[in-house]
Amino acid sequence: MHSDKNTNDTKTRLNKDLIEELLNHSENLASRYGGLNIEYLLGHMASNKSPSRKEIVALASAAQNHVRAIDKGLLKSYLSSRASIEAVALGEIRRALVDPTERSIRLVWGRDYTARARRLVAILEEAGFAQSGELPRLGDNFIDTLARSSLSEVSHRLEVR
Repeated sequence: MHSDKNTNDTKTRLNKDLIEELLNHSENLASRYGGLNIEYLLGHMASNKSPSRKEIVALASAAQNHVRAIDKGLLKSYLSSRASIEAVALGEIRRALVDPTERSIRLVWGRDYTARARRLVAILEEAGFAQSGELPRLGDNFIDTLARSSLSEVSHRLEVR
């Protein structure tokens, strides 16, 4: 994306190849991002109008998916052993659940096993960990074992003091 500074108001423009690629993939983008209409989006940009709320949400979602894909690629290339992958996973869980008052971890571990497992999966997906069958991959029972642990056991594993 570039800004054309030749006029008084800044107008956003995209490379013609990128526009063509977006149009060629418009059906796929619409199905993945809630009916996003690429032609309308490009029209809003060409007329220097603000995007609609639906377009903003779709673009934010696409950006988040892109960042997750980058994270996944980085994790895949830099973490080769299961132990190193699990160490990063535990670090991400610690970052997400341990606040200065230790309230978050206590809230999550106050719930049942299923809710704890769902929260752990969400934390790891946000950190770029893949679904089963893709790399980087945790041990098959990593989440199950952690979710079934007591608050004391998980606090020890996460090095919560």
